[in-house]
Amino acid sequence: MTRPLEGPVSPQYLDARPTLEVADIGTALEFWNEVAGFATDALMGEPPVFAIVGAGTVQLGLVEVGSPAVPEGAACYITLQGLDQFLEQVERAGLPLAVPLTIRPWGLRDVVVACPGGGPMVAFGEPMP
Repeated sequence: MTRPLEGPVSPQYLDARPTLEVADIGTALEFWNEVAGFATDALMGEPPVFAIVGAGTVQLGLVEVGSPAVPEGAACYITLQGLDQFLEQVERAGLPLAVPLTIRPWGLRDVVVACPGGGPMVAFGEPMP
């Protein structure tokens, strides 16, 4: 294991915002706004090629590119409360799950959804009681 930086000045990290590459930002925004319930906090370009979406303390960047990098696994993990309600929204939208509801040995239950609009898979999980 590595040690944190030591010395007179150490950075103080405040948060992180992953940016997901998508082929169609309009379709991706529909998912994040209408299914996941995120608000669009910023748009850049006309037509938009970059967006920041957020809900609670979670923010994601979305960038439209010609050939999105789509890893084989989930590109990011979003922890939430209300996974069952989220699953209802996904089902109502007719979206398939890339990985069905799974109980993890570290105390979370989660699902994985492929981001519509040609984006990567994203895991949504909730702590178990």
